[in-house]
Amino acid sequence: MVTRQQTRPDDDVNQIAEFVRGLPRRQLVVLGAPGSGKSVLALLLARDLARDLGSGEPVPVLLPLSSWRPEIGLRAWMAERILALCPDLAADHGSGMALRLIGQGRIMPVLDGLDELPASLRARAIEAIDTDVADGVPLLVTCRGTEYERTVLASGQYLTRAAVVELEPVAADIAEAFLRASSPPQNDRWRPVCERLQREPDSPLRHALSNPLMLYLARTAYRAEGKDPGELLDETEFGTAEAIESHLLKIYIPTVYAENARRRYGPRQAGRWLEFIARQMHERDTVDFTWRQVFFPFILSPFLLACGGAFCWFFSMLFGRDAGLLSLVPAGVVITIAAFHGPWWDGSGSSGDPRSALRRLAIVTLGASALGAVSVSVSVTFWLHAMVRVPLGAAVYPGIVAGLGFGGTILLGSNWGSYMVSHGWYGLTRRLPWRLWTFVEDAHRLGVLRMGGSAYRFRHVRLMEQLSGATRSSEQPDDSDADGTTRRRPWADMVFPTMELLFFIGLLIIVVVAPAIMMVMPGGFSDLEYRSGDRPAAVSGTMCDPDRKPGDHPICTDHSVITWTLPARSATHTTFGPSHRIGNMHMPVRALSGKLRASGCTGASVQVTMVVTGVRLPPFVMGAGEKISLGDRARLPEHAPDAGPVEITLRRLDQRPCALQLVWARFGTIPDLYEHIRRRLS
Repeated sequence: MVTRQQTRPDDDVNQIAEFVRGLPRRQLVVLGAPGSGKSVLALLLARDLARDLGSGEPVPVLLPLSSWRPEIGLRAWMAERILALCPDLAADHGSGMALRLIGQGRIMPVLDGLDELPASLRARAIEAIDTDVADGVPLLVTCRGTEYERTVLASGQYLTRAAVVELEPVAADIAEAFLRASSPPQNDRWRPVCERLQREPDSPLRHALSNPLMLYLARTAYRAEGKDPGELLDETEFGTAEAIESHLLKIYIPTVYAENARRRYGPRQAGRWLEFIARQMHERDTVDFTWRQVFFPFILSPFLLACGGAFCWFFSMLFGRDAGLLSLVPAGVVITIAAFHGPWWDGSGSSGDPRSALRRLAIVTLGASALGAVSVSVSVTFWLHAMVRVPLGAAVYPGIVAGLGFGGTILLGSNWGSYMVSHGWYGLTRRLPWRLWTFVEDAHRLGVLRMGGSAYRFRHVRLMEQLSGATRSSEQPDDSDADGTTRRRPWADMVFPTMELLFFIGLLIIVVVAPAIMMVMPGGFSDLEYRSGDRPAAVSGTMCDPDRKPGDHPICTDHSVITWTLPARSATHTTFGPSHRIGNMHMPVRALSGKLRASGCTGASVQVTMVVTGVRLPPFVMGAGEKISLGDRARLPEHAPDAGPVEITLRRLDQRPCALQLVWARFGTIPDLYEHIRRRLS
């Protein structure tokens, strides 16, 4: 249960520094309704403590909690944010200095906006704060009262060393003085409103203007001449405090931009852009706006399809239409991952303004894309020219196509590429301005947005809720446990980034590594089948390498072996054809595979004549006990013909009466994988 410590009636926010110093453990939780001034109080506390810092006292640092996530420890996150706010600290003392200062109790965390975290993370945040902030180190945490109480009651987690106070509503006399100060003394247009505030303490107007945010909005909305705040007294239209608050939030943006007119856009256009930004923030359940939220997945698809088309074209040029169409499968998966991966972090760890971050990322992305494109282009061109023996002029074009496809995929699949394409789409559809960050900085100067680190926020969450048309839910979401902690979602945190990385690595392997493998292993093996002529004896089984040395481990493989038996003064003629079981039977033939071995008749010899797919090879003679490799003897000339019949003619040359056996182990053909490529490109 949350207990509130009541301050004295004469206390005000200007005394908050002394109040914190007077607490036994100097740790405080400030609760309040939306718009009650919690963030302002946190800012004032940090200012007052820093202005009157005593010897040995920790330095107050204002840290918006909305960007913290439990994947990063609270101390590590605070150190990261401190370095983002004070980059000179790392430059002068190293990146670990902020963490050391926190560990030594030299930093006072002023943690603003616990309620701005997703509901499922608040209990974990309270536990982390209570654990990581040492006893005796000053601390301030701000949160909406209802959200804090709900979290404490649901999870049992609370700040054990902190006092809890709640901000009171603005008194009627203070509200009156604030409103009257916005008009000249002779202008008494706020008088009816002030009289209602004093006379009817339970009226909707009194409830609405007891909130500091609403009081500020009312003063801003009606400070221009010609605007009558008396319309707020119309109970027909403004019969509830909620109606008054909604009205003030609605007219705030038009009022601010009408008073500060810009030639480039008017209040209506500025309002539409701010509504779009608010919706983007609401959809991502965050109060921070960074460049990574400018993301539209569908618009990337046509551009990535163009990159996929480049790869399809590349494989079609090399291997034919079927291979090109087949390459669309992995390309489509890569396109889907790249198009929908989106920004899975909100940029909270980035330092500097968005323009600087985008410039740095652009340099890295363009450099990586150019390097990848050039590397792939050169590798493919070299492989085609040096290994496939394609003329250089014909090899350059497919190399350029492959390089452009790979470089374009890296570019468009990157966060910077996604941002640029999405920003262009939103600019064309007029949902965001072309000069987005000029508009954002202008909104910051007008007070509509405020900046926290590298992220922009609306002046208040209520304003973002009004513009987005939805309220941030404080209820416990479905993905949280009973204690308010979040169940891990590996599909979001691990699977998609890992898949993206694996597919880009796979793309690199397809385009760069596959040609290198083909350089080392340029051929396969294709079986032959008996067609006509003298049929040799065929044996299928396991054959071990007969050439191994004693003591070596035998190397055995499954092979088909055929044997001709040649009596004295005999001759045979056999015709084989490509096996219909092998998928590459139509590939051009580079050579015959396997080994020939003559045995069984000492001193006998045989002449071997081969005609491979219509090409007659030079005949050769083998003697009994001799072994030869057909890959060396039966190699076809360049530009090998397509697979066709293989004719083998054997003739005994000696007169010995014994029979000679000629064994052909692993009989078949070695296809030339490159011939079709040479034909297509040459």
